[in-house]
Amino acid sequence: MTKKNKQTQKAGNESVLIQAETIVSGISAKDAMDIMQHVWNENFPNLQRIAKEEAEKKAEDLRISIMEELALHPHNILNEFKSPRKQNDLFNAQKGFAISSGKDELKNILSRLITKSFDQFSNAEISDIIFSEAVETAPKLSVSQFKALSIILLNTELKFIGNTPENLLNNMWNIFEKINCSKDDLSDINFELLSCQRCVNILPFTQQNFYEKAKTKYTGLFCNGIPRDIFVEQLGHSIFKEANIIPSFHAPNNLQPGYASSDEINSLNIGEDAKRKLIGILDNNVFSPEQIKEKICQIKPDLFNFIETMNNSPIINCRLSPVGKTIAHAHIGRLVEKLPNLKF
Repeated sequence: MTKKNKQTQKAGNESVLIQAETIVSGISAKDAMDIMQHVWNENFPNLQRIAKEEAEKKAEDLRISIMEELALHPHNILNEFKSPRKQNDLFNAQKGFAISSGKDELKNILSRLITKSFDQFSNAEISDIIFSEAVETAPKLSVSQFKALSIILLNTELKFIGNTPENLLNNMWNIFEKINCSKDDLSDINFELLSCQRCVNILPFTQQNFYEKAKTKYTGLFCNGIPRDIFVEQLGHSIFKEANIIPSFHAPNNLQPGYASSDEINSLNIGEDAKRKLIGILDNNVFSPEQIKEKICQIKPDLFNFIETMNNSPIINCRLSPVGKTIAHAHIGRLVEKLPNLKF
């Protein structure tokens, strides 16, 4: 005994499918298009209204944030808003924020850019161009990318302040912790996208890692010093009395110049010969990068773990563009109350 299935189908405007004893009638393609057009016409104006209301609300939120930023940093900026460029910047900021996800981080960054709460460029014309580019670019970035830019800025441009190794490392960690940057924020794809937005330049070579930079930036805080008699012999009694000489942070029986780096020594109002000798003592007795790494691990393990993450990320192949630097500065400025030495 065999069972036969009977199936026929008629296509076209009056489509019919006959399967076994069941007849299924479908609608025509024209009817389907008419229904879809009707649904679209009925709903699209309402969707437009919802989008418009959301955009207007975001624009108003940004306006309030800009006013608050002006109150925090009162300076004569109102006259700038009579210029077409400034009005265009304001329009682009509102447009960019309106179509964004509306994160507070972006709102704060745009507020600082529009009000120019900071200005690191002495040439006013170049400054205006860079700030305008930053206003257009910032809404295209994610919060994760803001964090990545900020970490690059802190790692490459900023010199932290500390009068002891412990104080220095605590200050570093306090700021890094506020950025709250994870390994995912320092991913390859983030840096590739930042490069596409002309915020970073990815270099064909590897720059110094954190420990190698620390050897130059914080020579005096990672120095073994030398015995007192040798110190006096190398400097001479007059320089020894004139300079700030302290016990070594890492070998208390030794002495060292009480300055963080050669830059600090060069700014002193002493003779060139004295500067050269002080710098020589620091440079000849500074820790190696590997010793600095071990010391940071010993003093501040959390900071050490984050530094290791940075050193194994694309950061060491990246350099900030002026636009990326400006956005990073705007981002950090609302997270950190006082940014030491952030002038470039």
